[in-house]
Amino acid sequence: MEFWLVMLLLSLPAIIEGASDPLNGWLQPTSEADVRALDCAPLRAEALDAWAPGASPERGRRGDFERRAVLCRQRLMRPGARHPRDEAILSTLRAASTNAAALVAALPETTRARRWLVEVAYPDARLSHKISFAAKNALLDKGLRVSDRAPRLTAGDINVLASQRPAAAYPMACARYDLRPGEALLLLALRDPRATILNAGLCLDRRWRWLQ
Repeated sequence: MEFWLVMLLLSLPAIIEGASDPLNGWLQPTSEADVRALDCAPLRAEALDAWAPGASPERGRRGDFERRAVLCRQRLMRPGARHPRDEAILSTLRAASTNAAALVAALPETTRARRWLVEVAYPDARLSHKISFAAKNALLDKGLRVSDRAPRLTAGDINVLASQRPAAAYPMACARYDLRPGEALLLLALRDPRATILNAGLCLDRRWRWLQ
């Protein structure tokens, strides 16, 4: 009896945290409509500290439990109001981001010292921000260094690239991005406007290639 009581006490912090997680809804059961009305994503401690300094809970003295955070926002648009392509991209965003990060982490050129920038080529600016956020979190989950700095091109470069076909524009942009020593770029792009799959490209040491 005492053994089970001790186990219950040790598990209590995890139970309380799980109950308060809006993705679980243990204490306040949520319907499918309620869940669809939220945009939620798990955050690593590094991402949480960058987004809201000081908001990350301190570890207990024993350090027995790993703390995590889930960021949830009320959706601005009701389910079904977005373009079907956008809904399809969002429904697979976590898997696409995780897959892209795994491909990056598996590269022989990837080292702990390299810092990764993320760029998104997508027609909707608001959705581009979501894609970038998910990709950066996925890279952090792989233990990689991530920068919030946005890669830049000059106005002249943009004018030249606008006249090129995509097959030539991506390598040309890679050669002209203002990447610093030790930086590399992961690009998530919708190569075909009719598709619902994000393709991952890599700009590394001024050389361009598609990862998928």
